[in-house]
Amino acid sequence: MDILTQVPTDILTVKAIDNDTQIYNSEVYYSVTTGQDVVTVNPTTGVVTLHKRLSGMYKELAFTISARDGGSPQRTGRTKLAIIIKILSGETFLCLYALCIML
Repeated sequence: MDILTQVPTDILTVKAIDNDTQIYNSEVYYSVTTGQDVVTVNPTTGVVTLHKRLSGMYKELAFTISARDGGSPQRTGRTKLAIIIKILSGETFLCLYALCIML
């Protein structure tokens, strides 16, 4: 992606896996915690969407994606993601870094 990417645009999908055999226990719900109002996550699909155009004012966007299942007791997991904004030859590019979520 570059700085001219239209918004909103989907940038990645997170996926948490819950091995419970009962469907209601294995449903996973996502949320995002960020200091900037730039990305959102679809609570059921895990699709992370960029909602604000990026500019040179951002060097890095760091946020946390949390996942919880529908079981009782409820299990949760989270991962930190970072979007590193790099300027190459006058254009801005995004580099995504992520870890896995385990419930």
